[in-house]
Amino acid sequence: MARGKGKRKTWDPEKMRDALVVVRAGEMGYLRAAKTNGFPKGTLQKYVKNKVKTPEQLLEITSGRKPVLPQWRMSSEWLSN
Repeated sequence: MARGKGKRKTWDPEKMRDALVVVRAGEMGYLRAAKTNGFPKGTLQKYVKNKVKTPEQLLEITSGRKPVLPQWRMSSEWLSN
């Protein structure tokens, strides 16, 4: 039986930012911080180790692919012509 894909990145970025600070300070481990705040441990590990240099950068991260067309081409004035 095939499983459907669930929603992605449904966790609160503010909670993830707080967890990053706590884990990096050594006050809490990955598993405990993830369970306390309700997001995957692997995601927290990824952000702590690799992806995010400062907690504020977490709020700027988007999921999914980058747009194919440049932003100026996505404007309604260009599309209407």
